[in-house]
Amino acid sequence: MYPTEETIWDEDIVPTEFYNGETCLALPKLNLQFLTLHDYLLRNFHLFRLESTYEIRQDIEDSVSRMKPWQNDATIINDKTDQPQQQCIFGGWSRMAQPITNFTIVEVGKANIGESHPSRVRADVTLVLNTRADIKKEWEHLRKHDICFLITCKPLTKAGTAYNYRQPFIPQVGLTYVRGCEIEGMLNVDGRIIEEGKNKFEFIN
Repeated sequence: MYPTEETIWDEDIVPTEFYNGETCLALPKLNLQFLTLHDYLLRNFHLFRLESTYEIRQDIEDSVSRMKPWQNDATIINDKTDQPQQQCIFGGWSRMAQPITNFTIVEVGKANIGESHPSRVRADVTLVLNTRADIKKEWEHLRKHDICFLITCKPLTKAGTAYNYRQPFIPQVGLTYVRGCEIEGMLNVDGRIIEEGKNKFEFIN
């Protein structure tokens, strides 16, 4: 349903804006003749999905670069594995991008026949909206079926390193995973889905 980091930054699937036209692209062509109506609809669907993926890449690069993910000098101990791990800190901010305070998986569905990934993953995601009132209002206006993206960054750059827009994006921010999700609703203090809420969301993958 949603593109991952493997698809979003694959130049053979989603080329950059400045395509020189010298090489062939593996994109479905919209000719004047089609085999069937299904063929016509399928080609349009693939092109629309690739166009949406390109826009998603632009939004992610803009938001994450503004967040300025850095590697924290302090090492923390993972409570589950008792192993030291580096913590990611953010030196900037973006209007519709927020660090996740807590992430808890509540359900993992069995994989469908012929697939290796779960058919359904539900999780509770907690955010602290310590932002301006107008930005907080935008977050609180998110509703059921709205689409969000969960991003994992493991940067290697030290705190204070400036982001260089002329350099490749992924090595600078340490982007590791991108997963799309759909909002199921907001949760109250008892963990029940409600229509109105402040800082806790429930996502479905």
